[in-house]
Amino acid sequence: MLLGIPLETKDRECRVALTPDICGQLIEAGFTVQLQKGAGLKSYYPDDQYIAKGVKLVNDAASIYSSSDVVLKVNAPSPSEISGMKKGAILMSFMWAGTNPELIENCVKQGISAFSVDAIPRISRAQKMDALSSQANLAGYKSVIMGANALGKIFPMLMTAAGTIKAFQSSHLRSRCGRTPSNRNRKAFGFYCGSNRYSSRNKRTSGIIRREIHHGE
Repeated sequence: MLLGIPLETKDRECRVALTPDICGQLIEAGFTVQLQKGAGLKSYYPDDQYIAKGVKLVNDAASIYSSSDVVLKVNAPSPSEISGMKKGAILMSFMWAGTNPELIENCVKQGISAFSVDAIPRISRAQKMDALSSQANLAGYKSVIMGANALGKIFPMLMTAAGTIKAFQSSHLRSRCGRTPSNRNRKAFGFYCGSNRYSSRNKRTSGIIRREIHHGE
């Protein structure tokens, strides 16, 4: 069975569907893997690492879609990419099928079987296939770093020989279904003071969203 990994074309997308190590494991299991040239570069996986694992490099995405029995992607393919897949092929990617009915219709018309990784339940048996909480954790951590970079100030209070730099005040929204950085991460970046006190808390009666203001110490 031939597995194909095309280059992700979505704006600002740096991920790749399979790493060289995973490709090597699949090849040892009897699969053939082909990769579009440069597909792993933004994830710091040069083509040489894939070649060393036995992956075949392909110049263009069209060849990946037309010849692969299974297409592995991060983001859902476009209608033109789906039309280039052969009948009976399998697609595995984020699809968000509930809000993308046209995507599902295109797959049906093309005769493609699709597996939406975002629909895999978050249960113990599916732990190794988790594609939601792992990415949410990374996004939450990255958002704190990006916020710190955009702020132009430091988070915690610092006492130096030249004087004291006061902690900044931050606010954020949190929902029950959303994810925020863990207490450990927030404390590391100065969001929480040692006693975990809040200077202000204003809860909506619904309890769905609440505004919290934290002070560093």
